[in-house]
Amino acid sequence: MSKKDIEGLATKEDIDSLTEKLSSNTKKIDSLGEQVILNANKIDTLSEKVISNTNKINSLTENVSVLSKNLDTLASITKKRFDEIDEKFEGIDIRFNNIDKTLFSIDSTLTDVNSRLKKVEGKIEIIEIDYNTIKTEFQNIEPRIIKLEQNAGITS
Repeated sequence: MSKKDIEGLATKEDIDSLTEKLSSNTKKIDSLGEQVILNANKIDTLSEKVISNTNKINSLTENVSVLSKNLDTLASITKKRFDEIDEKFEGIDIRFNNIDKTLFSIDSTLTDVNSRLKKVEGKIEIIEIDYNTIKTEFQNIEPRIIKLEQNAGITS
């Protein structure tokens, strides 16, 4: 259809108005494409941070595990040594009192450490939940971004 044929169907004002709307929509599409690219970059950055935090959490978890094993070993060794002392020094009340105080102190320390470990584990679970939520959101957003890119003619 030639321009002459179109002029018969619509007025110059109609054609100018449609041309202006088309230009405006093209600008909006370009802007949307730029926003999609910016959001994709932000998602990439966020994903990198999540991976970094996950690696840090895994490292902390390993450190906590090693610390826990060392504390268990320490408690076992300490108990064994106190049992040996108990056998050697039966009947010596002063030494038993000192041993009781030491065991209570170790137990208090282990209880405190256990409490702190539970807090760390709680935070790790929260971070894991946040990571899973972000991962799910990214998986939900990615198809929409691809569709927007396709609609904007950025990708095929």
